Amino acid sequence: MKKIFALILILTIAFNVFSEEGEQIDKGAEKVKDKENPDIKLKDLCIPEIYSKTSAEFRFSDSSNDPTRFDFTPMKNSPVFKEEFGAFIKLDIFKNKNVIFGPYVYSELGGKMDRREANNGGNTFVFEEFNALGETGIKAGFEFGNYTFTGSSLVFSIPLHIKFDINDKDDVLALPDGSNQIEFYSNLNVGTNLGILLELKSKINYLSFILENYLIATADLLYVDNAYGKTRAYIEEKNILEFNIKPFNFISKMIDIQLAINNRAIFYYDCINFGVKERAYFEIEWDGFKHFGVSYKPIIYNFSLKIPKTNIYDAYDQFQSLSTEVEVFFGNKNIEVSLSYEPTYWALDKAKINTDDIRSHTLKGAVELKF
Repeated sequence: MKKIFALILILTIAFNVFSEEGEQIDKGAEKVKDKENPDIKLKDLCIPEIYSKTSAEFRFSDSSNDPTRFDFTPMKNSPVFKEEFGAFIKLDIFKNKNVIFGPYVYSELGGKMDRREANNGGNTFVFEEFNALGETGIKAGFEFGNYTFTGSSLVFSIPLHIKFDINDKDDVLALPDGSNQIEFYSNLNVGTNLGILLELKSKINYLSFILENYLIATADLLYVDNAYGKTRAYIEEKNILEFNIKPFNFISKMIDIQLAINNRAIFYYDCINFGVKERAYFEIEWDGFKHFGVSYKPIIYNFSLKIPKTNIYDAYDQFQSLSTEVEVFFGNKNIEVSLSYEPTYWALDKAKINTDDIRSHTLKGAVELKF
């Protein structure tokens, strides 16, 4: 208990003491609109935030496992394509300007290809998975910390969550009689995705701490599991922790180097498997130019594991890796383009340990539009 109290005290001091002379932090002095004024139109009470992101990822490896040569081979479950769209309309209908409230929508279209051996001995690519996700609901929260955590916020989201998957997993589990892979693993999940987002910032934005937690609870309406004689359920808990600091900006703002620690952990249950996924990394980001920046992640750790419900002692599909990533990004307040390369220097995949064919090289590209 003493350690927790000491940690809270240290964070409060760190976020509170770094302020600038003459900084205007009293948002309460803002002029409040008269919402009963008949001249104010509906559009004046709506503050939209819209973004769209298109991304692609391609992974390859050296399939020769021979140190004297490199055989370029696309990895399984690659390439991957994703299109995201999100919009939030903040309703400016409260006298308290710090209230965050309004409807939001989020949609996602994704596709994954797989490498298969062709009859002539070469490789061919087929679509293994297609998924569509949609959410619509309400976000509610508030900004706080006019004197300590300036610009910080706490936001809750309560959406209707719908996800449709056409999936050919080629899994090792035995299928129920009369089922095939794509039929058994495709699903239409309908439910909710409750979320909470806490963002703490220091007064001059050199320190920040972000906590995100999401709970997905859905039922599969497309397919009834013959093995269990009931509709499949899906439950997922996602937790994201991120800490950012710009240590050299206390000396000079011109340096603008940010250090970040990020950990994303996912636990899920789908009536067939219990699953765990984790990705953690340390990042160094420099954004010294107005429209150009560079990011370097010297350490990235990935872990995933499946545990079948029928035998919790027979875990399978274990994967671990250590990699690094270099990324460049450029753009302005309305558009950002990013390109990255992530080589893996150590990997474990089932019974294989650090062979060339499981040490992937990943190329990523994304274009994001913000309005």
